[in-house]
Amino acid sequence: MKIVIGSRGSKLALWQANWVRDQLVAAGHTVEIKVIKTTGDKLQRSSPSQPLPPSIAQAVAEAGAKGLFIKEIEEALRAGQVDVAVHSLKDLPTAQPEGLLVAAVPPREDARDVFISREGGTFTALPSGARIGTSSLRRETQLRALRSDVVVIPLRGNLDTRLRKLERGDCEALVLAAAGVHRLGLAARISAYFSLDEMCPAVGQGALAIEVRQDDSRTRAAIEPLDHAPTHRAVRAERAVLARLGGGCQVPIAAYAQGEDGQLRLRGVVGSPSGGRIIRSQASGSPQDPEGLGAAVAEELLKLGAREILNTDVAAKVAGEKPPGVIVAGEVANLREQLNGSERLPLFGKRIVVTRRREQAETLSGELTALGAEVVEVPTIEIRDPASWEPLDAAIRRLEEFDYLLVTSANGVRNFLARLQACGRDARDLKGLTIGAIGPATAGEFAKAGIKVDLLPREYRAEGLLEALSGRDVRGKAFLIPRAKVARDQIPRVLAERGARVEVVEAYETVVPELPREELDRLFTPPPDVITFTSSSTAQNFAKLVGEDRVAGVLRGIAIASIGPVTSETVRRLGLTVTIEASESTLRGLVRALQQHFQRA
Repeated sequence: MKIVIGSRGSKLALWQANWVRDQLVAAGHTVEIKVIKTTGDKLQRSSPSQPLPPSIAQAVAEAGAKGLFIKEIEEALRAGQVDVAVHSLKDLPTAQPEGLLVAAVPPREDARDVFISREGGTFTALPSGARIGTSSLRRETQLRALRSDVVVIPLRGNLDTRLRKLERGDCEALVLAAAGVHRLGLAARISAYFSLDEMCPAVGQGALAIEVRQDDSRTRAAIEPLDHAPTHRAVRAERAVLARLGGGCQVPIAAYAQGEDGQLRLRGVVGSPSGGRIIRSQASGSPQDPEGLGAAVAEELLKLGAREILNTDVAAKVAGEKPPGVIVAGEVANLREQLNGSERLPLFGKRIVVTRRREQAETLSGELTALGAEVVEVPTIEIRDPASWEPLDAAIRRLEEFDYLLVTSANGVRNFLARLQACGRDARDLKGLTIGAIGPATAGEFAKAGIKVDLLPREYRAEGLLEALSGRDVRGKAFLIPRAKVARDQIPRVLAERGARVEVVEAYETVVPELPREELDRLFTPPPDVITFTSSSTAQNFAKLVGEDRVAGVLRGIAIASIGPVTSETVRRLGLTVTIEASESTLRGLVRALQQHFQRA
């Protein structure tokens, strides 16, 4: 008989679909694979903080109930457009849609998570402050519990995309599912495997689910021989844990079951998103009652404190530091409830342009998204290394000659610390220096490396940092200022006038990224309500992107929000009017100013 398989179009999804096809062909069937684009595929192409635009909010709400990566495939299956749906089982919500059933769960691949390091080292060998990329809150939580000194950053995309991001330096390491790495023949890239005690897998990780229509007895009969009963029983137990806990989108839940000595052994984990609290339980039971075993482990987790974590109000996350911009199926539930409440959020329905560098837009985009806004990211800054590191390296080799280290951007801190390590030095060599940072974000980059900042101004701009130094006698003192190639000269000029010796070294260069005009026009259709500028460079570069002769026309009727007076001055020099200005020159201050503006309106 002819069988049509529905599958996502990613390389891994097609590997899985082709594996099923090969088994069916070997059994004498004719098989065709039909690629179907899902809501999850569309959202996965965005940055980790990409919001849920109102235009697709309903589609995402529906996908929240069915699974972001399976909704469209299941719809095609129910409509008879395909005969079989092949899924990663971890993407399947616990509630099966009416009229469909999982006819087979083939033998499971390795369910563990793996560590892939750019330098090939182990997880324990990573230096403090190293960045680890993952798209999974479950992994992030367990990583934080294992090592609180590493920085976990959101990183999405298919396997090839994530590996490319690792190679280009977006992070020092990745944590991925072993199954996908194995299936794509990339096992040689694995630096180490996490044990099941270190990193409990996602429910169903490593397993496939082959779904059919209940009333399609012929296809069901063709698929059922592919079922592996021990794996099917194991994932039934795991899914029973998830079904009983009913975890929301902010709660990491993990479970893994395996056969041992004729019994089914199941472990379950619930964690707080910060990783500060991890609750574990495990039990063994009869393989003939996997759902009963799953319910028992879930009840034990609840007794041990999981209920308190699970009852955490979604609103508390909305008010927090970093809400998830996109919620991925297999790690989440209750997305519909979150979206239904979005209309009550203060920025609901507002389309806001964020012009920060893409890698740094996450915090602002995430906060705006959590408040209901549709965020359009138009990065106007690209960070490049200097033409030569020698001036900065030479200064680092002479650190003992300096009294002060002043840094005016997070980018400056990152590159300075990277070159500090490249020169064979570390944070201990900064002990004799008084360190000043222009604001909390800059100080935060030092904090990630365990370095305390001595000077943090009340006003987060050059004038504020100079004010913080005003009570100090700087005559004859040596200042090292690593910064962008082009920057305001106020700090070095004023310090020199006060008798200090100042050495400014280039730590990075900001350039205007390439953005085709048609792409820019697409991003501005429909017109946004607000465009945000978080630095003078973002404003200047936006004008260069669209053309200084066109910028006023492009922004006609669009409110301009500035992070502070220095940026506002730059905006006005471009012939534009500032509508909203943050009273505190921070991202949080800018968000507050936007809220207040629309509340008044």
